[in-house]
Amino acid sequence: MKIKLSIPELDVLRQRMRAPKTSWSPTSPNLSPREVLRKELAAGKNIDLQDVEVFDGTLLTYQGEQILLYIKDTRQEKETLLFDKDNARKFHVAECHALERMRREGRFERYVVTTDTSNIFRVDATDRITKITEEIETELRVCKNCLTKLNWNLYKKRGKDEKLKIYSRFSLEEFFAEFSTFFMNRPKQSDLTAGIGGYTEDWSKISKRRKNEENWTCQNCTVNLEDHPKYLHTHHKNGVVSNNKTNNLEVLCIDCHSQQPQHAWIKPDLKTKALLQRLRREQAQTQLRT
Repeated sequence: MKIKLSIPELDVLRQRMRAPKTSWSPTSPNLSPREVLRKELAAGKNIDLQDVEVFDGTLLTYQGEQILLYIKDTRQEKETLLFDKDNARKFHVAECHALERMRREGRFERYVVTTDTSNIFRVDATDRITKITEEIETELRVCKNCLTKLNWNLYKKRGKDEKLKIYSRFSLEEFFAEFSTFFMNRPKQSDLTAGIGGYTEDWSKISKRRKNEENWTCQNCTVNLEDHPKYLHTHHKNGVVSNNKTNNLEVLCIDCHSQQPQHAWIKPDLKTKALLQRLRREQAQTQLRT
């Protein structure tokens, strides 16, 4: 007997991600189509750029799964790929300026899409002396255009040295965890303090405790909001609101919170922004005098 199950809320999300419907029997010894796809993506799958879709105007997806992509046939020397990371090919995690330009120009080059977060990539490289092309494994770095498009860790507002740190320390595991609630993949249950789906019952106490630990100060812009507590938030860095581990909680003012990836729905009004700017200026002047 076959049972057809339809959950309207999930159907809406599936349609937004343009993920296909699948049929699967729990008694079947074979993997479901979704599990097959995930295995393929974990190992790396060759596709054309035109097959990569964009979720929410930014994130790269393939058949409903969040992905990163890179060019395997680098046409670069092995020495560059192994020892000159800044000049080596980059991997992409967002619909950045470079990919947008390629789409406009109709350049649908062959890419490898993957969900592997090891940061080790199998690429084709040419030996400088023998000119022989071979497949090697090497670490690649993230595309800076992608960091700008995502405004990852407020990349666009950072100074040159801070941008370099964000770029060189970019973590694929952290990146995929940040957006895990928007896709079919989910973090391991062992990483959570409660089931996925909503805030824990003690969230208000946890949030207040974190704010106290940070002296009611935004960890990003350093504005103190002890006298204006409603404008200070506790942000879940990986997007999983039931994960209340200390390293996942960041205390941010409403302005800085609104600039985090996928937080555009937080919209501080002009009056609130003006207040925050005034407080930052006054507090900075006070610190200078002391």
